[in-house]
Amino acid sequence: MITTVDHTEPGEDGWRLTHHVEREDGEEIEVDVSCTTAAEGVLRTLGDGETAATLDDRGVEAALRTAEDALPRRGPTRIRLSFDQTTGSLRHSFDYTWPPAARVP
Repeated sequence: MITTVDHTEPGEDGWRLTHHVEREDGEEIEVDVSCTTAAEGVLRTLGDGETAATLDDRGVEAALRTAEDALPRRGPTRIRLSFDQTTGSLRHSFDYTWPPAARVP
């Protein structure tokens, strides 16, 4: 299951989303995904079909795949995904100790 909150402000360079993922094992993971306009331009020029799909769905599938890679039973988990604006690669980091935000209905 996944719900998405768009944190992009009007006039912001690119987009920022949080995908709330509930895995099959019951773990709840927040995945923050962001992409600048410059990174999207590089990705559209240099990327492959998978990269274009990641941009088109605003990181939903990448969030689901990465949430499955998170270690189980670590408590609240936040994953940050961002696109490198020089190489177009998808970067990620895991934080197993962040305080959870209020749940989105």
